[in-house]
Amino acid sequence: MKKTKKVNFQLIDPKEEPEPYNLLVEVREKTHETIGEAKIALAWRLREKADPDGKLVLGKCIRVSDLYKEFSEFDAIILLNSEVWNDIEFTREKKLALIDHELCHLAPKYDDETGEPVVDERGRQVYRTRKHDLEEFSGIVERHGCWKRDLERFAEVLLRKQKSPLFRDKDETTVSIEFQGKKSEPIPLTEFSERCDQVAKDCDLYGQAVRLVREAGKCSVSLLQRKLSLGYGTAAHIIDQMEERGVVGPAPANAGPREVLPIIGQEPSAAVN
Repeated sequence: MKKTKKVNFQLIDPKEEPEPYNLLVEVREKTHETIGEAKIALAWRLREKADPDGKLVLGKCIRVSDLYKEFSEFDAIILLNSEVWNDIEFTREKKLALIDHELCHLAPKYDDETGEPVVDERGRQVYRTRKHDLEEFSGIVERHGCWKRDLERFAEVLLRKQKSPLFRDKDETTVSIEFQGKKSEPIPLTEFSERCDQVAKDCDLYGQAVRLVREAGKCSVSLLQRKLSLGYGTAAHIIDQMEERGVVGPAPANAGPREVLPIIGQEPSAAVN
């Protein structure tokens, strides 16, 4: 029998699968007015696998080049990981966060001298793709309680959880994971499931902490312990993460509360309220 080449991409038909497009419209209307006129297509990335380090790509925003605009009307295409998106545990809120993140990568192009939006000779708005920045990170966390890497970690353990029967040991009570040709020590199935669930909880907890310190206008271990009922070690670890991600400043010399850094493009008071 002749072997056929697998197709790894498939445009999403809004009539047959309306959910992704409905969520796209919802997110864009709320927080992405500058690209409100952009023509964006959605497509499935089929059979996506994690890289050698175990990292899984959930989505990607691609700007359509001038050449490919000769064949389609789209300004950009957002690829979505089909397997993760359609899993029952990948909730609506996580889908919104993923689309929100990908839309952050698309922006209008402006003229360096006049500051006016750039249009091509056919009168079409020109768009560009941009990299991550602090404003994007802070905005995503505040709106959805998690960052894209949190979603990726959740999806990675989710898929491992789905496929765990493939790695079950003969006694059916433990699981061994094979990675890069090496097999791990047996892990009790109950512990493996608990680890998967903990990733989702950590994602939500970090988002709660960020919202809390922004509302309070200050950040300290005792604040997180008191308001979120956390132990000292957990609260301190979350604050270290917030410092790494530009949400709060370094620990002051006088051991007082940490400064909550404003979101780029906002006045300090606007970032707190």
